[in-house]
Parts: sequence; C-alpha cells; structure tokens
Amino acid sequence: MAVSTYPSFVGTAKETTYGTPVAATLFTPANTLTPEDVKNYTPDTAMRGSAVDSYGQFPTQGWSTYAYECPVYMDTIGVPLKGILGAEDLSGAGPYTHVFSTLNTGTFQPPSFTVSDYNGFNTRQFPGFMFSQLQFTMDASGLLRASVQGTGLASATTTKPSQTFSAKTAIQGYKGAVTLGGASTTLVENMTLTIARSVNPITAVNNSASPTQIWAGSVTVTGSMTVIYNDDTFLTPMLNGTATAVDVTYTNGADSLNLHCTNGLFTKAPVSRGGNGWMEISVDFTAVANTSDANTAGTGYSPIKSTLINTTSAAF
Repeated sequence: MAVSTYPSFVGTAKETTYGTPVAATLFTPANTLTPEDVKNYTPDTAMRGSAVDSYGQFPTQGWSTYAYECPVYMDTIGVPLKGILGAEDLSGAGPYTHVFSTLNTGTFQPPSFTVSDYNGFNTRQFPGFMFSQLQFTMDASGLLRASVQGTGLASATTTKPSQTFSAKTAIQGYKGAVTLGGASTTLVENMTLTIARSVNPITAVNNSASPTQIWAGSVTVTGSMTVIYNDDTFLTPMLNGTATAVDVTYTNGADSLNLHCTNGLFTKAPVSRGGNGWMEISVDFTAVANTSDANTAGTGYSPIKSTLINTTSAAF
C-alpha cells in the first residue's frame, strides 16, 4: 500500500555540537519537502584483459541535501535567516527584536542545524545541515513565500517527534511596504530577494562514510523586481551605476520582517511593453557589502540586514 503524503512535516533545531543530531523544536508548515541522500561511488578500472570499463563500484563518502518551500511565518523564518547569515542580535522584552547579518567572527561559520523530515512512514534526520539559499518571493497575487535549500551530512532514521505547528498566520504578498532609494513606492508588482552562500562537503580520510564537515562560503544577495514604468526613476540608477537602498517590510499584527540592503546595485533594467497594456521595467540588483548592514554580533561587512520582530524570546 502506498504511503500517504498528508502526514508529512519538517522540523528544525540548532545543534550544540556540529553534526550531532538534536530533536526538532520548531516546525514550519511547508508546501514542498525535498530530501535527498547523495551517494557517491568510485570504480575500479584496473585492466584485467576484458573490454569493460569497471570491475567494481565502491561507495565513497556521502552527504545529503534538503529543500522546502513555505509561506513566511514570523516565528519560524528566523531559522533560515540565522542559518544562512549566522549573526543575530537579540533585544527587547516582548515583543523581541532579532537582527540578522553576516557572521564575521570566530570561524566565520554560521551555526549548524538538524533537519527532521517525517514522510508518513518514518522520520529521517539530516544533521550538520548548513543553509545555502533563502529566497523570498513577494507577489501581490499570492502569499509572501520563502524557498529554503541546504546541505547536511548523511541522514538516518529516528523517532518521530511530536510536532507543533506555527500559530502565526501566513501573510498576503500585497501587504509589503517597499522603499527604493529612500523613497516609498507602490509600483513594484512582484519581487524576489535571494540570500545565498556556497556550501561544500569537506571530504577527508576520517574512517567515516560521512564528510568531516559541510563548509559554508561567502554570502551573496541578489534580487529582481517587476515595476510599473512611469518614468526613468528605476532606469537612471542602473545607467549611472548608483547604489540604491532596497528596503522591504512586512507587518502582521505585532510581528514584522524587514529586509534591508543599503547598497543595492541595479545591474539590469530592460523596459517592456507588456501584454496587459501598461509599461513595465524589470530590475535586477546585487547587494554590495557594507558596514551599515552589519550587526553587533556579526561585525565587519554584510550585504543585508534583516530585522525580525516577534514573540520569540530566545535567539534562533
């Protein structure tokens, strides 16, 4: 009999020791869940007098990938923000303010997480998980959404955790407040903002079928937006190579999420005559790292600073 997809869920928890699995504590309602264990093989190609390529296949070190897509919930979105940027300032006495930026101290490595995936049949844990992408999608016709990806050590089965889902509600995409270059605008039809960093397994002679660690590289932030074209307000910064602040804020009751890039460099801005009858301009931008977007815990430079205000009293 087939296994039903309906009971599926994903949970996360920050690890105390890298790669040591911990039980899930936060559960994010998700639309898609995509786990994959990566198994690698190396062949024995030593010639033995036959017209063949391989005389054996030997498993080498393996790891895992995991991805999920979900509406943004104000009490769980802090997990991928902390996981990909690494540095968090926490203040307040309810509501609480969490400020995230790039970690530039210690090992420069963000914290690792354990991802727990229940598929209706069993629960698999993906330890040593490092986030590689967090993409926000803002569209007036849908919900504010997040797409999350990352890489971890090889998975293993565990006891099914007792899930408790977010009590927060999803947020309509049209509710965002957008500011470009310090000026409020209501012309942005849709927008994506992607925080990314390369993550790679460190394979080593360690008497283990797992890599020594999943290593996180540098942080990059890019975005794109479709804007109603009324004048050259959004074309001029691209032509002049002028850095333009990009600011998006979503508020849901007492909770809010702000994504702020002080130095947004517009790299592409073609104007189109859309099929709907109005002019549009499609803007691509890259956030340039600067000291203004670094928080106290992160120091140094960061291409983005994200401020999350919610009822969560502990650091993510």
